[in-house]
Amino acid sequence: MRTRSLSLVLTGILALAATPSLGQVRSSTLGPPGLAEQSSASDEAALDAARRQELIADVLRAREKAAGRTLSPALRGYLAGRMLEVPTGALEEFLEGGGLGDVGTLALAAPGPEPRAIGDSASDLVYTPVEPCRIVDTRFGGGAIAAGSARSFLVTGAAGFGAQGGNASGCGIPDDATAAVLNFVAVNPQGAGHLQAYPYNAVPVVPTASVINYSAVGGLNIANGVVQPICNSAMTTCTYDLIVRANVSTAELVVDVLGYFRRFDKAQVKSFSVFRSASGGPTASTCSNYGGVYVTITAPVAGSVVANAAMQVMMTHVNGGSGTELDFFWETSASACLNNTTFAYLPTSSPTATYYQPVGATRRFTVAAGSTTVFYLNSKAFVDVGEGITLMGYSSMTATFTPD
Repeated sequence: MRTRSLSLVLTGILALAATPSLGQVRSSTLGPPGLAEQSSASDEAALDAARRQELIADVLRAREKAAGRTLSPALRGYLAGRMLEVPTGALEEFLEGGGLGDVGTLALAAPGPEPRAIGDSASDLVYTPVEPCRIVDTRFGGGAIAAGSARSFLVTGAAGFGAQGGNASGCGIPDDATAAVLNFVAVNPQGAGHLQAYPYNAVPVVPTASVINYSAVGGLNIANGVVQPICNSAMTTCTYDLIVRANVSTAELVVDVLGYFRRFDKAQVKSFSVFRSASGGPTASTCSNYGGVYVTITAPVAGSVVANAAMQVMMTHVNGGSGTELDFFWETSASACLNNTTFAYLPTSSPTATYYQPVGATRRFTVAAGSTTVFYLNSKAFVDVGEGITLMGYSSMTATFTPD
């Protein structure tokens, strides 16, 4: 899917240049001085409403031009309704080539799923290595490739590999991969020849170069590793992924995969945060999640989570008694207090009073790809019974995931 910049498409719309300003319209409306003063506010409101309708119509036309299609009545109504929330000045700035701002951008966004990947599907790809794995062995599936003939093979997915002699469940190559590092081996060739490999397509393009040359030499199996483009599912229907053609002489074929290339997965480049707030309650000398403060993070890829919390603590202290202290711990269990994060403390000499203290806590965690982890802010009080009490009045927390 191509993304077009509406600010570029809309630059140069001449319809706005012919629209008179509010000052021009008001100065041309003559009447008794009192009447003009009384009606100026209502006139301005009416002109603003009319101006807004003009701008909305212009924006919708420009959006259709950028998309290269006519918007449905339902979508036009949706966008127009959302743009009624945008200040007129913001729409004017947008049509003049400026930024529309968060609210305006939201108003112009058509509903629909967010693309999972970014970038082009055939260039600037991300490489992922895999444990060497066999995807083709014609000695155990399909038989030798006859001279002058071509055969289609699977590279991606998790089924159908047994028929081509490879690992029955595939090698973990995702369906959206568009290239792979493949090691081609020509086995038991019947004479001199060469193999050509190219992506599966309804109208395949056969390259002039070969991926491997071979000859009938006893005990010698020729191998060659290459970065091989395969069928691009973003461009066509991929019933198979790869076509291999044997030229001049018949040969068996063995193919191992060592890695693959695909577009950037958004999970690999996108951070996100989870926020939660909660009211607190009385604490005690045992470790627990008293304030109900926790967040849950599901990591799409391996990365780290930085957990931040802010607490408002009430502490009652008696002068001369033991010190009053409340410790906080970021943990992955509601009953763990192993890694001290921060604490609030009143020494024994503090005057008898009730104290309110703001406290912050931060800790970093490493998380595995696909893992779901609950992060708790636990606390533990250190105070003599009857001498002082602590209360977590309010707390809020933000956990931010960052991919590796």
